[in-house]
Amino acid sequence: MKKNVKNLILAGIFAFTCSNLLISQITLEHTFNGTVTWTGNYNGEKVYPDDSYVMGTINNDSYNLKIYNSDYSLSSNNTYNFSTFQDYRIQTVTVSKKVFNTDDSFELMVTYIKTDNSFDNTNYKLILFDSNGNVLKDFGTAYNIFPSTVHIANNNLKLMIRKIFFSNSVTSYETEIYSAPGTPQYNDDNSTSGLIQNNFDNLEDGYAYPNPATLSITLPYSINEGSISTMNIFDTSGKLMESKTIDSRFNQINLNVTNYTSGTYFYVVNGVSKKFIVE
Repeated sequence: MKKNVKNLILAGIFAFTCSNLLISQITLEHTFNGTVTWTGNYNGEKVYPDDSYVMGTINNDSYNLKIYNSDYSLSSNNTYNFSTFQDYRIQTVTVSKKVFNTDDSFELMVTYIKTDNSFDNTNYKLILFDSNGNVLKDFGTAYNIFPSTVHIANNNLKLMIRKIFFSNSVTSYETEIYSAPGTPQYNDDNSTSGLIQNNFDNLEDGYAYPNPATLSITLPYSINEGSISTMNIFDTSGKLMESKTIDSRFNQINLNVTNYTSGTYFYVVNGVSKKFIVE
C-alpha cells in the first residue's frame, strides 16, 4: 500500500514537472505594436483522423468532443474540464495537437468572455490547457484576444496571438509571437490545419451576400441556441470597424457598408472568421 502511494506521489511530481517544462517552453519572443502577416510556411499537423466527423459542444466549464467515423459510428467521446473564473464564461474552444505537447493528446485553447457586459480591456481572456485540464499558458486579457496562426519560422513552431485594446475611444492593436515546443509539420501545399481558426491571412470566402457589396451586405452566422454573442468586423490591417451584438433568434445581420472604403473585410463570430468585399 505504501509503495502504491509512493508511486502515485512520484507520478504526480513527474506530471507537474513535465507541465512546468512545457510552460517554460511557450515563451513570448516578440510583440508588434500593430498587426502583422506571416508570409512563410504554416504548420500542417493533422488534429483529427481522415474522413471523420467532429462535434464539439461547450457545457458550462467543460468541452465535449465527439469524433465519428465515415460510416457515422462513434469513434471517441471525451469531455475536457477547464478552470472557472468569476464573471467569465467560455466562448470558444480551439483544438490542436503536437503544437504545445509532443504526444498525441489534444491541446485546447479556451477563450473566455466576461458576463457583465463591461466591454473593457478585460473583456476576453485566453488560456491554453492540456487534455487533463492543466494550464499550459495564460495569455492574459484584452478587449478582444484570439489565436491567429501557428506557423514555421527557422524550422521552429511559432504561435501568433492578436490582441485589441480600447481606451478613451482609441483602438490599439498588438501581435504577440510565441515559441512553441512542438515539432513542425510541413504540408506540400503549405496549407494549414489544427489550431488555425482565426487566421485572417488564409481564409476561404464565407457566405456573405451580395459579395462584393456596395450599399449593404448580409452576414450569416451560427451560434448555440439561447446564446448571445458579438460579431466583430475588421479591415485587413486588423482595425476594428464595428461590433454587433447577436443572438440565436436570428442567423444573419444586414450590415450597412456605405461608409466603408473599398477593400476586403472580415467578420468574426465565436472565433470563426469569414471575409467579404466592399466595392
